[in-house]
Order: sequence, then structure tokens, then C-alpha cells
Amino acid sequence: MALTKISTDGVQDDAVTAGKIPANAVGSSELADNAVDTAAVADDAINANKIANNAINADKIINGAINTAKLADQAVTLAKFVHGDSNNNGKFLRANNGADPTFETVNLVSDTSPQLGGDLQTNGNDIDFATNDKARFGAGHQLQVFHNGTDSAIVNYTGDLYIENDINTTNEKVFIRAKAGASSVNCLPEAAVELYFNGHKKFETMADGVILQDLQNNTIQVKLNTAQGTGGSIYANTAQSEFGFLTTSGEWAIRTINNGKVALYHDGGDPVCETSANGLAFPSGKGIDFSAASHAAGMTSELLDDYEEGTWTPTLSSGFSSISYHHQNGFYTKIGNVVYFTIYIYVYQATGANYPIQITLPFTSINETRRESGAYPAYDNGTFSSSWNEKAGCSYLIGAGSTIVQPIKRINGSQIYGNDSALGQGANNRYFHLAGHYYVP
Repeated sequence: MALTKISTDGVQDDAVTAGKIPANAVGSSELADNAVDTAAVADDAINANKIANNAINADKIINGAINTAKLADQAVTLAKFVHGDSNNNGKFLRANNGADPTFETVNLVSDTSPQLGGDLQTNGNDIDFATNDKARFGAGHQLQVFHNGTDSAIVNYTGDLYIENDINTTNEKVFIRAKAGASSVNCLPEAAVELYFNGHKKFETMADGVILQDLQNNTIQVKLNTAQGTGGSIYANTAQSEFGFLTTSGEWAIRTINNGKVALYHDGGDPVCETSANGLAFPSGKGIDFSAASHAAGMTSELLDDYEEGTWTPTLSSGFSSISYHHQNGFYTKIGNVVYFTIYIYVYQATGANYPIQITLPFTSINETRRESGAYPAYDNGTFSSSWNEKAGCSYLIGAGSTIVQPIKRINGSQIYGNDSALGQGANNRYFHLAGHYYVP
């Protein structure tokens, strides 16, 4: 047959089959552009074995000629996709709204405003923050959590900072521990707040106050410190049953003792005052100090160190014998170094003696000249004389360092003797009723 061109109109449909065409007889160069369209190709007429490598490229395919319906499942593998090179490592293939896809870098480090479209799940992994990197909360970063290389910090810039359980909490607690496993602060719901030292509870709140305790020792102490140092402390010793306040130097200031006493101290010495069942008790030589008040130029003491009330039995120790008494009563009040007294002696009869009349006192008078004291007769009924004379109008003298009071004549101060009195001369039922005061050491 002479070489002539045969057009597709001169070929019967289906006259040329794959069996009539040698393998690789028809290459892309033998086909006019767009000469073969999908309508002219029987289904499954062309398979991978009939197509030379790289015979079909994008230029040989009409736009839209191949759609997903024309592709068998898994027909296009990863090997057929565009591959990047070393410059594309870590990049993503991006669709460009109809244009050719390009490799793009997604740089989370350089992205200054990354956002999440949902909750971030760590899936068992950690989120690591470098030194001084912060976890920030709030539109203005009002709460920040970070570590500066030395310390960790939770910093709040606005409003209050709460660490709390939910309102329905009944058993859940809040614990703060300075060291793992050792309690520092325990907060119990609707109950106590507990403070610990070295793992041992020292302080606990309760409904009506607080509890301070030290269950490891017999003593407990609360120090009161200021910027100037220790201002004293509250101290208790259960072994000694004592409680009180200590000075800055650790000495007692106020101390309760197991028998109920409360003792006051001065400058670390012995107690200067103690409570008793009747009030305040002062050791010998101690008392109420009035030195803060103004005083006269001759002041020798402003300490009230003694008070005593009592009775004694006065006797006619001299001037009489064979004395028969109806009554012998003595009453005194001792305030500081002054004794006030009253003597009531009622004698039925007595025999007068040639000795001065003397009556005993409850205390010895001070042994200083010019401090002699005395008494005055409150009542008598002719004890010394039946008529008015120097004996009837006598006074009473208490000498220096004396234990007796004695009647003396007013005219010359001489003593009155028992045998020179009405009582000593046979008069019966006579009184010695006098009152006075004197000084004691």
C-alpha cells in the first residue's frame, strides 16, 4: 500500500485494538496534540504496561480530563507526588488556591501570635519552660508563674490571689510543705489551720481561740520579737506546773506556781510579791513602794512593808502580886513600823508591891532616844487614887527598847508604884483601860 494518510474517519470503530499495535509502537511523538481523547479510548484499554515511562506528562493531559472517578483506589502513590530537597526539610506542601502547590515553613518559634483552635492536650508529655520563661494568665498577664534560675515565683499583679478547694469540699485539705513529706501549713475545710516546725505541729486554730503545743518537750515558749530584738516571751513548763512571762534576758517577770500562787519578780531576783488566799503576800523586807509620790526633805523610807492585826494578853508584870483578873484584853494594829494598841484590864483585887506599875506590850519598841511614845487613859475608876491628884491624872510612857508601858506622874514624870495606888492598898474592881501607839524597829 502506497504511503497515504489515514484519518480517523477512515478507520472503523474498534478496528485498531491493543493487539494490533506493537508494544511501544505509538509514542507521544506519534500522536498529534489532543489526537487521543478519553472518548476514543476503551475503558481499561491503556494500562500501566502500555505507557512508556514518563510518556504522559501534564502537557499531554487536557485540563480536567482526569478526575477522581478515573483514578483507581491507591493508583497514585507518594512516589508520584512532588518531592522536596534538603532545603524543604521540616516544610509543608501548601495548596495555593488553584496555583501550583509550594513548600512552606511553619515556624512556631518565630510566630509571635500562635493560637489554638481548641484545648491543648499534652497526651502524657510535658510542657517545658526555660529559665525566666513565664506561664502568663489574663488579658494583661496579671498572673505569672516562672523560675528565675534561683527561685520559683507565683506573681499576682491585680486583685487577690486565691488557693482554694471548691465550695462543696468536705474532706479535701490544702497542704503547704517546705520539704517533701514534712508538713508546714495544713488547712482543713471548715476546721483548723495547723502550723508545723520540722514536721511537728506547734500551732492550731480552733472555734474559740488557738492552741500552742510542743508534744516533744515539757516546755513551750512564745517569743515576742520586734525590730529591736526579743521583747520577752510567754513560757510554760508542764513538768514544774509553772507558767508565766519571761524578760528579754529569759528571767521570770510573772510566774504561776502549781499551788495557785502568782509571783512577781524584779530584775531577775527572788519574788517581790506573791498572791495568797487572802490577797498579796510580801517577803520580809518587801512591800508597797510609794517612792513615786512626792516626799518631805527628811524622808527615810517610802516602803510599806508590814501590816498586822491581832490580840495579846496584857499583864501587870510589875507593881502587884497576888493579882486576880476579871479581864485581860489587848488589841493592836501594826502598820509599817507603828503599832496602835488598846489595853483593857479589869482587876478584881491585887496586893501592892514596892515596884513601878508596868503593863506588857505586844512588841518591843524601837531603841532610839527621842522616839519614846506613850498612851492615854481611856477610862479608870480610881485605880490610882480616890481623889484628883498627880497620880489620878497620870499619863503612860513607853521608853526606848521597851516591852512595857507604865503610868507616870505628870508633874515630874516619876513612876507610880503599886503600893502607892488605890488598887494596891485594897481597892477592888479597878480598871487599866488605855490606848496609845509606839514605834517598832
